[in-house]
Amino acid sequence: MSRQLLLLVALSTGIDRLVAQRLPTLVREERAPVTIAGAAGSLATWIGDSTIALADVEEQRVMLIDLATGRVRTAGRPGEGPGEFRGVNPPLRAPDGSLLVVDSRLRRATVLTPGLAVRRVVGLPVVLSTLLGWDGTTLLAVWYDFSRTMTPVLGRLRLTTDEQAEAVPVVRLDSLFGGIKREPFSLPPVVVAAAGSSDNIYLARVDEYRILKLNAQRRAVRSYERRDVPVRRFSPQEIDAEAGRIRAAGAAPVPPAAAAKARQILAGLVKPFFTINGLSEDSQGRLWVVSARQENGQTEVDVFAATGQLLGTVTMRGHVQSLSWNGNRVAAVVERGEGEERLGVIDLYRLGR
Repeated sequence: MSRQLLLLVALSTGIDRLVAQRLPTLVREERAPVTIAGAAGSLATWIGDSTIALADVEEQRVMLIDLATGRVRTAGRPGEGPGEFRGVNPPLRAPDGSLLVVDSRLRRATVLTPGLAVRRVVGLPVVLSTLLGWDGTTLLAVWYDFSRTMTPVLGRLRLTTDEQAEAVPVVRLDSLFGGIKREPFSLPPVVVAAAGSSDNIYLARVDEYRILKLNAQRRAVRSYERRDVPVRRFSPQEIDAEAGRIRAAGAAPVPPAAAAKARQILAGLVKPFFTINGLSEDSQGRLWVVSARQENGQTEVDVFAATGQLLGTVTMRGHVQSLSWNGNRVAAVVERGEGEERLGVIDLYRLGR
């Protein structure tokens, strides 16, 4: 290799490192946003350079949307037969183009061919919380171990036959978070997770602003923290509103003792620091955290360098729920409306200079 070429490579590498240590900007693509009634709070999965896949929980189906042509393909409908869903989740894509769709209510996984035909339906022995990756045979996910007071677990499930999959725990997450202490009748911590590059995984509790990065050996190698963000709790008005929703959703009146216990639990909860699908890694190895700081029609997104340093905060339009990266392009799922009127809107951005 010539000296000039070596110099160019060194300069390019140095520039990339400088860029990765700088707070990036996002440029919104000027196009009509994609709106899906049942995609609020969902996560987009890139299928190639111009197609995204989403879960439509209202119609219980998977949608593949070609962003270049506007063409939409769907798979699934409400029901319990093959290719039908009751609790559809955002799909995962394998290297061969097939899709994995987990049904939380039916506790099973459906494998779809690239043409969206049903290839296999596999029963699941655990209730999955977060889906992290699927290579065509093995699913990496987070679930809760009900035999250990709902301890969150990171593990693998092999989905190679039509028989029920076997869940193989890799690490119990309470050990990573320094133990999880709870009072009787309190709720287990909600754990969020996201897959990164080089088989890395990001894990966090939504009630604590400390995100752990696990390497391929599932050891914590880095921590991303913000101690300046104050803890928020539910106000009496919010507790009253939530209690009203519980009463309205119940088929029978809620006993006074149960209602009082529910109010006690709500009063002790810490509001989430970030959204359920709020962790994502961009092409420069930076961690983007969609915070729960969403006011005046805007969302604050914290950006960390790969080294763990907080680079700053990017303000995005709307109530952003998740970001999904494809090179320098990102699909943001934005929630609009409230209650039964909530809509999922897909906005597209590119990394600025």
